[in-house]
Amino acid sequence: MCPPREALAELDDAGEWHDISGYIDQGFYLVSLREPVLDRFKKRIGELGGYNMYTMWPPVHAPAFGALRRKAEEEVLGGFEVADPKLPVVADQSGELLTDAAGVRTMLLDTFNRPIRWPDMVATMREQGITKVCIAGPDNLFGRVTSTGENFEVVAIDARKAMRPRVRQRSARRARR
Repeated sequence: MCPPREALAELDDAGEWHDISGYIDQGFYLVSLREPVLDRFKKRIGELGGYNMYTMWPPVHAPAFGALRRKAEEEVLGGFEVADPKLPVVADQSGELLTDAAGVRTMLLDTFNRPIRWPDMVATMREQGITKVCIAGPDNLFGRVTSTGENFEVVAIDARKAMRPRVRQRSARRARR
């Protein structure tokens, strides 16, 4: 049994709530659980040969957060009109190709209570002929996982780097003088 599954089975045995909030790569998951269990879970993952990359607060992407989804639908998205996208959008939760406003609206709301499925997104992007992925902002996750690097050229676009003046490289000929 792989370390996350074994640790999750132990949570089940202890009657502790948990949800898988994301399937990121082979053996790489996002897990939502109660905060009082967090330190013990991270320690156990380490004992089993895994590690905690980072902890996110507040948690999202888990079925337990259906009430948060409803609140976002009523109080946030309810006041906005979502238009059809000009380019297809790949749904975080299924890898489905979205081409209309209803699909995009559902995807935005589903982010609260449905897990991310990055391998499904990668498969859809490959099927669409995408060969390059641009990561906007700090690349804390998706540009660094194996399935992304094996399937795409990854370009990180960091605002701090973009705002720096570009330094010209001396030509090889001038450098030899």
